[in-house]
Amino acid sequence: MVSVEEHASKLDFRGVLTALIISSFAFVMALSWRDVIRSLIETVVPQGEGLTYQFIAASAITIISVIAIFLVSKYMTIRTEEKVTKK
Repeated sequence: MVSVEEHASKLDFRGVLTALIISSFAFVMALSWRDVIRSLIETVVPQGEGLTYQFIAASAITIISVIAIFLVSKYMTIRTEEKVTKK
């Protein structure tokens, strides 16, 4: 029979591995979108005002990312608690 500590350790490893894989994909997506956003800003924004719009875009992306991270971590906490209570 598997002890509670061993089971918790396996859950923790799976969670860390899942987070690592998701973070890697998110980083690659961010790098690919970086060039698209930069080109869009250079095309749409008048010369000399690019820094302001880059700041606004970076702030909006940061706010959206923080909200997404919060929601995902909340969801993962609920899922982990459900798994622990079922066993």
